Amino acid sequence: MISHRFQLNPVDTDSPGDFQVLVVDDDPVVGRVVECVLDDMCNCHQVSSGLEAYSSAVELQPDLILLDVMLPGMNGYDICQHLKEDPSTASIPVIFLTSRKDFHDERMGLRLGAVDYLNKPVTPDLLRLRIRNQLKATAGIRQLHRESRQDALTGIGNRRVFDDALQNSLNLVVQKQVPLSLVLLDLDYFKQYNDHFGHWAGDQVLKQVAAEIRDFAGRYSGLVTRYGGEEFAILFMGLLPEELEKAMQQTCRLIEGLDIQNPKAPAGPGVVTASLGGVYLAPGFYSTPRHLIIEADQMLYSVKHQGRNHCRLKKAAAVEGPCEA
Repeated sequence: MISHRFQLNPVDTDSPGDFQVLVVDDDPVVGRVVECVLDDMCNCHQVSSGLEAYSSAVELQPDLILLDVMLPGMNGYDICQHLKEDPSTASIPVIFLTSRKDFHDERMGLRLGAVDYLNKPVTPDLLRLRIRNQLKATAGIRQLHRESRQDALTGIGNRRVFDDALQNSLNLVVQKQVPLSLVLLDLDYFKQYNDHFGHWAGDQVLKQVAAEIRDFAGRYSGLVTRYGGEEFAILFMGLLPEELEKAMQQTCRLIEGLDIQNPKAPAGPGVVTASLGGVYLAPGFYSTPRHLIIEADQMLYSVKHQGRNHCRLKKAAAVEGPCEA
């Protein structure tokens, strides 16, 4: 079975080990000194040439780059310019750490997009302060990024995460020949639950259900997001249709097994249950987010019209489109 695990980034905590700093200097002594000075603040990665700097920045995606100007092959100004022109590295902050002290050099570095310009030799205290301030700003950006992609109530991914992941996954279906499945899950008679117990109690149910299906779907490398209201979306990659159907059935039983009483539900076992509609897109097939969502919605509503608390799955219909992404 092919599997592809989705992960929400960045990580939820900002400890020193979470920060990665790329140190670009052809003097190994400078690299070792910087690493010692910043040891309790971040993980340092050292390279000694311009070519290594650019390739390492692309691969590592560090939180900060400390960059010398005089380097073999490509100087620091050229590296900074290349980094800022590449969308994959443009947002990485750069601090020049160099022995070049001319005003025009400093102006050049800042005009190219560096956030700071330090002259060697720099005192350890000053270096730590400058790096600390920049990493603190990076932590703030991380937090804003998390909040913009996290559902405030349940803590799982929000609709933005779902939209991005669905589009990226559809690209993989064509490019990597990997199957994709979309499941929409809706809690049954949830309005009646809210009307009877109040919205605060309803929020606790949403939190509990989100945590349960997130943990369960994680066994299949699935991504669970809040789709809206009492509805959740689950993306799976690599599952065969029979595996997907089994996972959907287990999810139904899992939610019913939580035994959350819903005495005002007009039908069913008297506890909170869920209806699931899923669609399976075979490897190499082309579809769009709109078509896949419509098909999953159709399966979900057919379940609701047939008594709820179960699931239905179909194979995605062919959609005209490009043969390759």
